[in-house]
Amino acid sequence: MRVDVDARVVKPYCAIADDIHAQGWSEQPHFLSTALTHALEAECRALAGAGALQPAQVGRGAARMCKLDVRGDCIRWIKPGQSTVCDAYLAEIDALRRALNRELCAGLDEFEGHFAWYAPGTFYVRHRDRFRSDDSRVVTVIAYLNDTWSAEQGGALRLHVDDGGTRDIEPAGGRIVVFLSADIEHEVLPATRERISLTGWFTRRRR
Repeated sequence: MRVDVDARVVKPYCAIADDIHAQGWSEQPHFLSTALTHALEAECRALAGAGALQPAQVGRGAARMCKLDVRGDCIRWIKPGQSTVCDAYLAEIDALRRALNRELCAGLDEFEGHFAWYAPGTFYVRHRDRFRSDDSRVVTVIAYLNDTWSAEQGGALRLHVDDGGTRDIEPAGGRIVVFLSADIEHEVLPATRERISLTGWFTRRRR
């Protein structure tokens, strides 16, 4: 599948960098084009239909296990060369990585990410994305692929921010949320419909 990316679209890199510097997180409602959003959604649905999504696990190493009372999504990791549409997304995300390095001297080296498909009623409890034993994850990036989302359908990403409050962000298609992996606790609230995203992390080289 060919996905055309309009080079004339100005990405809000500076706004994301400014937000990260000021508050540790940023959300931009129209980061991905409609065409790329729909193509990625179709890719995830095709993978789900082929049985290629696997229940997500929690923990590390030998302690990894599925715990539906903690998280209920099914995932598929993406990699370069997997498909044209995934390569288009990875190119967009690499441009963001380079911009954050330029604006924040962030030292971001690589990106790892996966499709995340939540069935109706599933969720992910409050957590941070950086492991205690591994500090390589620096910045979390979540891109939403859901068409015509409404607040009544639930499924918000709830950020627990520094002032002790919360910020709920609807998973509307094309929106991107970027935040510091070690600092921002967050959770996925249950929805009344399927909820699809691409979740990933900019990493530094492991020490």
